[in-house]
Amino acid sequence: MSTWLTYRVRLFLRRHWASLLCFAAAGAIVVAAIADHSNKGSRIYEAEVLEWYCAHEGTHCDGPSSERIETGWNERELGYEIAVGALSGFAILLFAAKLRR
Repeated sequence: MSTWLTYRVRLFLRRHWASLLCFAAAGAIVVAAIADHSNKGSRIYEAEVLEWYCAHEGTHCDGPSSERIETGWNERELGYEIAVGALSGFAILLFAAKLRR
């Protein structure tokens, strides 16, 4: 890397570290949400199998409810979306404020 480019990258990182940190936190939340969604899918599948056995054979009726799992996911998803939106918006505002100076 040339000296000029190294200087510019360091200057950018020094000026915009807070914005980059907010974007990184938003990215981490997105990764957590994707993992949670995948986990929700497998939990719902298992719950639906148990619900089928309960409805057709009268066994395994103590299992989790697929509707409650879905409802819980919908509430967490809203929280993920709000958190990512707030962090991203704050990062953009910080970035814009630094550019205006």
